[in-house]
Amino acid sequence: MYFAQRLLLATLAVLSLFVALFGLFRFLIEVGESPMHYVVQDVGVFAAGALGFALCWRRGRKLRADHEAALEKARQFSGHSLEARARLGMQVLALVFIGVAAAASTWLFLLRTSDWVLGLCAAFLAVLFVLMLPMVASYFRDGRATLRLDGRGLRHAWYGEVPWTAVHGLFHQQQKIKQSTIHTLVLGVSDPGRYHARLPWFVRVLRGLWTPPRGRYGKIEIPLNALDRDPVLVFNAATMLRGRVLPAPVPGWYPGMDDESIAVSQELAYLADNPDRLPPEEILQRMQAVEPRMQALAARLGPRR
Repeated sequence: MYFAQRLLLATLAVLSLFVALFGLFRFLIEVGESPMHYVVQDVGVFAAGALGFALCWRRGRKLRADHEAALEKARQFSGHSLEARARLGMQVLALVFIGVAAAASTWLFLLRTSDWVLGLCAAFLAVLFVLMLPMVASYFRDGRATLRLDGRGLRHAWYGEVPWTAVHGLFHQQQKIKQSTIHTLVLGVSDPGRYHARLPWFVRVLRGLWTPPRGRYGKIEIPLNALDRDPVLVFNAATMLRGRVLPAPVPGWYPGMDDESIAVSQELAYLADNPDRLPPEEILQRMQAVEPRMQALAARLGPRR
């Protein structure tokens, strides 16, 4: 409805602008040459067109502001769970498009077998189509939501159950490609190899994940564009639900943060969250142990001269 209203207002604005320019053009030609009532008519046409354009512009701004306010309100999360399902129509449309492109390029290659570039394109599209078939099926194989968030953690069709206690950071990755944006929910997790092992083989092939991560900490990436929920709403819900669980996530976490920085941040957060549960001697001992690690991080991450 919003985009239809915007299109209608844009059409009316263009027509009003055309009327205003037409009236102005007639006025400039007829002023001093034609009777006064023709000149007055031209001024009236120009004024009507200018007024219509101004009203459309003002209404468009209000419509956009109302839409952004409604969208911002809809993105606020205050519940206890959120479910998002893959959009079947989008998946089928993508499959049909790639399948038709693969079939057409293969047919053209059979007509011109000497064109090796066309052959490579046909082979690439065919492989992509074959890989996308099980990927689309994986979204709907068990009949449950593709992504579910609740107070205990999240469940994804690829990664399975991920408890919040294993998540130390969240990041909303947005990659601009021409007129579209690719949204990804990036989660910093401990023991990332466990979740990597759950990935379907075709996802590993598409992402180039040939070997499991070996670090203590890592990340998992959940694509959001294919889901029927607003990506910002999903991220806000994940952030809200994760914030209700202790220990708190690492402040300022980002996907490239190294293991030592995460470990030190978690240790400091643990000491800050449990001042009354730990003996003073243990707190002092742990602070003394973490201090040289903090100094080493500061020296390594500080500005270079």
